[in-house]
Amino acid sequence: MEQIEDLGYQDYFFSRGVTIVEWAEKIEKLLPEDHLEIRITGEDYVRTFTLTGTGPNSEKALARLAA
Repeated sequence: MEQIEDLGYQDYFFSRGVTIVEWAEKIEKLLPEDHLEIRITGEDYVRTFTLTGTGPNSEKALARLAA
């Protein structure tokens, strides 16, 4: 956890733009409350992407994607 804090994660999470975090469950306590979660599951060459909003802004983004 100390390594991500040394990177200045706040600059990535709380500024304009998109930040993608692989293995985000390792820093779950540091994630913004409102974020878009993307889960990738599957086998062989078939993948399923499940997107979940965790707050009003991420849910609005999902609605725009669905439209």
